[in-house]
Amino acid sequence: MKLPLFVSKLVSKVVIYFKYRIHNSKISSNAKIFPFDNVVLGKNVSVGEGAVLSGNLFVGDYTHINRNCDFSGGRSVDVVLGKFCSVASGTSIINSNHYTNRITTYGIKEELGLNCKKKDYYEKGPITIGNDVWIGRDAIILSGVRIGNGAIVAASAVVSKDVDDYEIVGGIPAKHIKYRFSEEVRTLLLSLKWWDWSEKKIRDNSLIFDLDLTNQDDIKKLRDIVNKK
Repeated sequence: MKLPLFVSKLVSKVVIYFKYRIHNSKISSNAKIFPFDNVVLGKNVSVGEGAVLSGNLFVGDYTHINRNCDFSGGRSVDVVLGKFCSVASGTSIINSNHYTNRITTYGIKEELGLNCKKKDYYEKGPITIGNDVWIGRDAIILSGVRIGNGAIVAASAVVSKDVDDYEIVGGIPAKHIKYRFSEEVRTLLLSLKWWDWSEKKIRDNSLIFDLDLTNQDDIKKLRDIVNKK
């Protein structure tokens, strides 16, 4: 028996509320989270208007996913988005690709129920986005990609290859622009792993977030903090 539309919507909202609005996460009323998929949100996650979250998707603590983002993990591809990430509007995850070496790129086997051995699409593997990553507006992340901690993806970039920790990439396809910091600073930050700190520890060490890591005096302060860890 098919439920009336308003009942179906109400049930969906209730499921979403109890399954996802945990840990003080903020989900826009018209964001779409598929209630029977394996979507897991950390604490204090923010999901903007019109965003779509589905498939096997994990979103880490304090991450902000802005409006009209499409994070569709699919059922056979895992997507992991780390803590303290800033995802701008219109960002999309593409978890599968069309074959270009066959007669058609169209999903004809699935559409017509053809008795074929191979699927219409292929996947390169899971998508892993680290912690403290900034993804610009309308960026596209393709399957099989790993984006490292502290990386920046420029607006409208198409990321088809791995991005290193604290690397800045942009373009179609996305290419290396530069690293945010020197190799020493990158190593110090990866050792610090501030994103794994408790909220109390972050508050107690709040001045660390004022450091200018292109300034030698501030780099020394960071070095001292890491050495005392």
